Amino acid sequence: MENDKIIQNLQEQLNHIKETQNYSMGAISENPDISKWEMDPEKFLDNLQAQLLGKTKSGDVWIEDPTKERIMNEFGVSRFIAELESRISIHMQMSELDKQEINEIVGSAGLAYGDVLEDNWQNWGIKHESLSSELMSIGTMFEHNLWILLNIAKNAGMRKHRERRGIKQYTPQAPQPEMAY
Repeated sequence: MENDKIIQNLQEQLNHIKETQNYSMGAISENPDISKWEMDPEKFLDNLQAQLLGKTKSGDVWIEDPTKERIMNEFGVSRFIAELESRISIHMQMSELDKQEINEIVGSAGLAYGDVLEDNWQNWGIKHESLSSELMSIGTMFEHNLWILLNIAKNAGMRKHRERRGIKQYTPQAPQPEMAY
């Protein structure tokens, strides 16, 4: 009876692997969606958005968490995420930035976002009891998260990673038209 459960469990694991992996000539090849998930910052940004709104994940849904502090309202969070998204893209991830370039981008973006933050803190529902430290904390959070996202491109990290795995491009190619001979 115990062996039957073990065999059944192993069979279920094998079926799961077969469903999520592609096999070719006895070797595992990548799931066709791996490129999308590998380069898509959406999950990272969703987690960041939830942090700023004081939410936690319950199953597949973000819910208000009374044990977490809401840092700013939806308008402020929307702008925070939009500012990050405007500076990261597939093209940026596939580029070859060096440390100095990353620091320059983060520095100039941080200054620009700091100005926007200072102009909009009231509309964004940011606490004013200790305003200067709140603004500094949010601005630093912005810069650190942008730095993390841009470091994917440091020294062509993502591009080299993908080339080592034999992936030459991100977007799938459209079928080529048949040639008339």
